[in-house]
Amino acid sequence: MATCRELATDMKAMSKLREQYWLLEKNATPTALLLQLLPSSEERKKLIASRDLHATMRTYVENRKGATPNSDAIDFLLSKGLKTHEAVEFAVNMTFLGLINTGCTCCTLLYLSFHTEWKQKVAADVNAIIEKHTNTSSPEPLYKRFAAVPISAWDEEMPALELVLRETLRLIPSPTALRRNFQENLEINGKCIPKEPYDYLGWGGGRHPCLDIKFARLEIKIIVALLLAGYGYDAVNERGGRPERLPGTDFNDIHQPRPVAGDPCYLKFKRAVD
Repeated sequence: MATCRELATDMKAMSKLREQYWLLEKNATPTALLLQLLPSSEERKKLIASRDLHATMRTYVENRKGATPNSDAIDFLLSKGLKTHEAVEFAVNMTFLGLINTGCTCCTLLYLSFHTEWKQKVAADVNAIIEKHTNTSSPEPLYKRFAAVPISAWDEEMPALELVLRETLRLIPSPTALRRNFQENLEINGKCIPKEPYDYLGWGGGRHPCLDIKFARLEIKIIVALLLAGYGYDAVNERGGRPERLPGTDFNDIHQPRPVAGDPCYLKFKRAVD
């Protein structure tokens, strides 16, 4: 989605890219973020990983410059006149944007399995777009059939999944440096903003929403749709039974607020459709 097919199909290069990415992520400690000019071991490892990551991307961008153009992201950028370093920066940035956040948000499918009514509503949304936008009699794999679903359908035709996503963000909010709690109605420039409808605005609210919010939401919706359409799943404990309570969230980890505490939970799944 963000680079080219040569990179996506090169398992050795992908493995190397993964190592570089996680080296950067694991060394993004609070100390390294606050004291960026301090020549610490974390900062040195980050510099090495960043250099190697850019070098890997540059190799593939250079290769695409002399190849037959196609519809991949790098080719599109080069066709629009972007320079090599600009295409490299785009590819590197897209590797990081929303990757950790999206994966951690998707682990909250554990919560969806505890609410059967909403799980069924989301599954109905998924089945509806499959019926409307894909060839249900096609022998193609599910992921290829989903490729026929237009972006507008993911945005506008999955109301239950949109509500579930918003509720997930309410239950597991991303940490914020500044926040405003509505204690009463607020008047701004002669207009009244009532407390109740606006007492919570999650990620994407406010004057300056995240530039990549649509991309991140699309990622999450596709992952959820692939799981619900292709597998049957449920949350289980270590003994294979239903957990007595769901795990909480590690709010002290600003990068990866993964589930903690509670009973150990697992997703038990079985393939239903190829």
